[in-house]
Amino acid sequence: MNDDKDFFDSMNPKLSGFYEPDHQSAEHLFPIQEELQGLVDKFQDSKKLASGSMKEIFEVKDLPSGRKVAKAKLRDSSDPKAVESFLREARLTASLQHPNIIRIYDIAYDDYPWFSMELIEGQSLEEKIQNHRNKLETWPLFERLDIFNKICDAIAYAHSKNVLHLDIKPENIRLGRYGEVIVCDWGLGHILYSDEPNTEDYQLDKFDLQNDKTMHGYFRGTPGYMAPERMENDKSPQADIFSLGALLYTLLNGYIPFAGKNMTDILKNTTEGKVRPASSKLAIGISSIYTKALQVDSSKRYSSVEELKQDINKFREGYATIAENAGFLKQLKLLIKRNTLTCSIVLAFILLISFILNSYISDIKRGRKIVMKQKEQAEKNLVMYKAEQKNKEEIARHFSALLVEATKNNLHGFELNKSLKHLNYAVKQHPENAEAWLVKGYAHFIGHQFAEAHQAFEKSGFENEIQKAKAISAQHMNNQGMLNIDDTLQVIKGFGEKPELVLSFFFIYDGQNRAKLDEHSQLVKYYLEKRNKAENFNFIYAENSLDVSNNSGLFYVDSEVIPGSSSFPLFKFLNLKTLNLSNTNFSKLDQLQGLKLESLDISHSLVLDLRPLLKMPSIKKVVLSQDQSKMARGKWPFQIEYSKANPSSNIDKGVKRLLSSFEALDLDRSGELSMNELLQAAHQYGERELKLFLKFCDKDKNGSISVKEINTFKLDEFKKLLEAEKN
Repeated sequence: MNDDKDFFDSMNPKLSGFYEPDHQSAEHLFPIQEELQGLVDKFQDSKKLASGSMKEIFEVKDLPSGRKVAKAKLRDSSDPKAVESFLREARLTASLQHPNIIRIYDIAYDDYPWFSMELIEGQSLEEKIQNHRNKLETWPLFERLDIFNKICDAIAYAHSKNVLHLDIKPENIRLGRYGEVIVCDWGLGHILYSDEPNTEDYQLDKFDLQNDKTMHGYFRGTPGYMAPERMENDKSPQADIFSLGALLYTLLNGYIPFAGKNMTDILKNTTEGKVRPASSKLAIGISSIYTKALQVDSSKRYSSVEELKQDINKFREGYATIAENAGFLKQLKLLIKRNTLTCSIVLAFILLISFILNSYISDIKRGRKIVMKQKEQAEKNLVMYKAEQKNKEEIARHFSALLVEATKNNLHGFELNKSLKHLNYAVKQHPENAEAWLVKGYAHFIGHQFAEAHQAFEKSGFENEIQKAKAISAQHMNNQGMLNIDDTLQVIKGFGEKPELVLSFFFIYDGQNRAKLDEHSQLVKYYLEKRNKAENFNFIYAENSLDVSNNSGLFYVDSEVIPGSSSFPLFKFLNLKTLNLSNTNFSKLDQLQGLKLESLDISHSLVLDLRPLLKMPSIKKVVLSQDQSKMARGKWPFQIEYSKANPSSNIDKGVKRLLSSFEALDLDRSGELSMNELLQAAHQYGERELKLFLKFCDKDKNGSISVKEINTFKLDEFKKLLEAEKN
């Protein structure tokens, strides 16, 4: 700055008085750059969260990203075997990418070995169980089974990757504040069919029975949850299924299935299959599931985690499980339980007919006493009539509640007008029924009738529960007909996560009534990304065709928030004939039930069984990859082709980045797109591809491109240019 002042003095000494040096250093203009360039350490603010026999877990701040993470550190890094086991756990966990498996961020070995991972704020499943140990009935059974199903999803995914956990227990399950269920601690994990040596597995007779935690250095696992064959160092998916059975037992009873005065007794009871007596309040259907999973003979357990989960879902839906081997009377009992109202009506009708017949026969036999009997019957009817009048208000209230519940569960074949007709009758019969007004408000909300929705919300008397829905209704009170798709997406995003049933009906109503399917497809994309907890999916929809390939985060295509439906594809209303699911982690073809597809590409996906397609008679062609040829053996009622494309082609990715650049900007009123603006937008999608595009189209960056030129763009020739440029 003094040099600048001297420069003014050399020109004219009088000018130097006008020079005021800028004491603001340029470094204050770019604080993030300066902060990252000046970093010495990666972490700070260390706080110990947990400590085990092998490692310690700390909560730290990751300085480059500015977020809080969990950092695992080996307690003693002097033993090379322990270090290798520690790093192996980090590598194995990092290879598993699933919404219910802990995510690994960094792995390193500088002064000591460490790795950082996702910080789950909440509590462990063990802590949750301990909090409800003496009041387990206050923890709803369906919530416990929801948690168990998510754990099963994580283990089933790991098994599909040939990875075993081998230490499933409540302490290794984290419950987030917002419903997350995360399987942690894969330190005992094992890769099937791997040649990697494991130097930490030994026989039972070498074990010191002083330690009651997870056992390292000998046979590995946790007594009470560990399968009997693990004491002989056997590793198989059935060992994890045994541990899942023990976990289910603990969730249902509040204590572990195998007990003893010491660890020797626990292991002995485990090998002999002596399970502790369970709560007498448990249904046979659910207890039979963990009984089958806890069989000492591994061949008598469930063949897979998926089969175990299917039995759980059967129990939840009121069907007999495979494990309980139910007879005719049990099946009949469950049938009646599932159809209580219908069976009650039939029974009442039978009793009524029997009563009438008995009365008629009795009147004939008694002959001369008929007049007296009629008098007695009239007196009884009078008493019944008076009682009916006395309870009329209670009957109206009960009937109103039945109508509300019927509307709530009117899912398949959803008819808004029919539901509103029932609800209008309900509030007419019982105007003080707040629940009926609330459901009526949500029904109008689903149908984009926001003025009526706002009025019903006001009459319901609810406040906090409907604050967001009420605010949205007030915002769109003057709207006529359906909202445009942009406003619809804003409504969904501003509505929040609850209640899930309203979100489901909102989606169904849009699919049933949205005139333009390409607009509805935008809502499908949002729900699909939300279902898979992902963003920025590749999603290309054309008439009767959808391409969602190359999405590594795509696991599900159904809606998990629709009650009473085992499979509801999000693509239901797109009238698809062609669907491309290649290069994804999709695995369950039964999620496509109900679609009238003709062509399906599942190459380079996790699909292992084509049999669900037999329930889809419209299928004419299925595209597989060569590594899926085993499941295609035999005769199938559709044509099978094999994809010649490699997984995640770089050329295809380049072209998709280019097309994303077109979507990044809107065309102006003249129907043209500024090439300069497009070039700027392409920085985040693929500047290299766009520059080649300018060369291919012989365009100047200061020019523009029309809609017609975009629609007639020769994609195949451009791919060849990309390939030539690459070589």
